[in-house]
Amino acid sequence: MSSVTTAAAAAGTTTITSSSKPSTKQNAKPSSSSSTTTSQQNLMELVWLGTVLYATAMILRSAYQIRMRAIEEYGPVIHEYDPYFNYRATEVSNNNK
Repeated sequence: MSSVTTAAAAAGTTTITSSSKPSTKQNAKPSSSSSTTTSQQNLMELVWLGTVLYATAMILRSAYQIRMRAIEEYGPVIHEYDPYFNYRATEVSNNNK
């Protein structure tokens, strides 16, 4: 190899020689940073999913509590939606004038 390099140097040209060593990129094992990155991504996805599920559960719980407030205050019969109750209430208010 030294004679090729000397002859190329004398001729003023550059030669590219291939090395007999295998490329480290081809034979390299996956680094631990790559597996750490995927596990961090998986963890972040799980945290995001947990946050979304928790927020959804809190919204549904609040909606249920808001709807049940009338039942807690006035009992199981909701008078606002009872047409006969509305008729009687109107009748009583007209008679008390």
